[in-house]
Amino acid sequence: VVFLPLFTLQGVEGKTFSPLAAAVALAMFGSLLFALALAPVLADLLMRRPAA
Repeated sequence: VVFLPLFTLQGVEGKTFSPLAAAVALAMFGSLLFALALAPVLADLLMRRPAA
């Protein structure tokens, strides 16, 4: 939502800032996926106690 106005820019400003906004938004989305999906699974695998 924060980067949405950057996608509406036109002209030189739009050509300059649109790829930057897309890269930041994609990085934040990837970070969200990692935090919600992969981090808990990896923590569970790494913190398991060995079977006795």
